[in-house]
Amino acid sequence: MAKKKSKSKDWLDQQVDELNDAFADELSKLTAEDIPRITGKKSKETWPKVTVGSHSVRTEYEDGRVELVTDWEALQRDVRAAIAKYEANIPAATIKQEKPKRARAGGKFVADDPTTPENEAWVGGKAPAKITATKKPARKKNEKKIK
Repeated sequence: MAKKKSKSKDWLDQQVDELNDAFADELSKLTAEDIPRITGKKSKETWPKVTVGSHSVRTEYEDGRVELVTDWEALQRDVRAAIAKYEANIPAATIKQEKPKRARAGGKFVADDPTTPENEAWVGGKAPAKITATKKPARKKNEKKIK
């Protein structure tokens, strides 16, 4: 035996049906121009579809054709600016410097001529800086060696 709906459920179902019908009527009155105004979204059926980037504009047409226009000067200018910014932030220690090399003649080192201002003993005329080692103080005879 099937249960009968109560009167309150019948009334509620009737109210819901009336509201759905009223909503459907109002919705059918809307035009394509009203949808973006109400939803805040653009209609998906607008052609051509235009996408604007930082250096290019892509236009897609309904027949599948696509046009791409690029501003090469602006792109080149921005790339050069980015490279300059990157190179300005490179620490000087990471830039590789060449080590000084001794000048050779016939497989033998060339001596420096003290009468000239240029140093002939080194390629490029610049000798490396001298490294001075600090000498440890001598150990006293009666002190034991610490391991």
